[in-house]
Amino acid sequence: MVSTVCERQRRPPSSVPGATRTGVPHPNNSVLPRYTGPHKKRLDVLFVGESGGREECDQGLAFVGPSGHLLQEVVSQMGPNLAVGYDNVCRDLDWAGKPPFDRLEEMSQYVKRLIEKDKPRCVVLCGEYALRAFGYEEKPTVAAGLELDPGILGSVHPAYVLRNPGEACYLTAVTNQVKRILSHGPQGPSVVQLDAPDGFERYRTGEKFAFDLETT
Repeated sequence: MVSTVCERQRRPPSSVPGATRTGVPHPNNSVLPRYTGPHKKRLDVLFVGESGGREECDQGLAFVGPSGHLLQEVVSQMGPNLAVGYDNVCRDLDWAGKPPFDRLEEMSQYVKRLIEKDKPRCVVLCGEYALRAFGYEEKPTVAAGLELDPGILGSVHPAYVLRNPGEACYLTAVTNQVKRILSHGPQGPSVVQLDAPDGFERYRTGEKFAFDLETT
């Protein structure tokens, strides 16, 4: 099947700089993980999106387009000298654009193996596909900045913020939670009530919170 998003005019994965850093097998027809910052035994942060766009397919690396540029701005606010990885649930170019939900388990095997191998200190699941691939049913706008499990944060996809600049507060919440995890370690599911009088403001500044799915 030929993707309507990718024209496949890019170098083969084997010639992409840094493509084999993880040593995790992957489909030949793939958008591969990308890394920035110093080389460390453990990644500080791993961002997981859904699939590659046109720029990613052209260059063969994850998050090199507008969404990746926005994430780089976000990372610059998280702290200096961070080792950061960028990957997608779906690496296969044949499913670039909108991969089917019923293939998430199959498609996400590569990024899950990367996480098992590299054990990043913090994983940020960007968007609905990434959240569902890891078993979370929360909507991205609900999960953004929420520590779903120790070291696992939900987030909107950066493309959502590019389309809705007024919603940048979601990425601010994620930024502050990542800074907390890197400074103090993961603490598990959030515990501050979002519907408390100052709940939303505390959420925007990255403080932990909990919510009632039946009332929000």
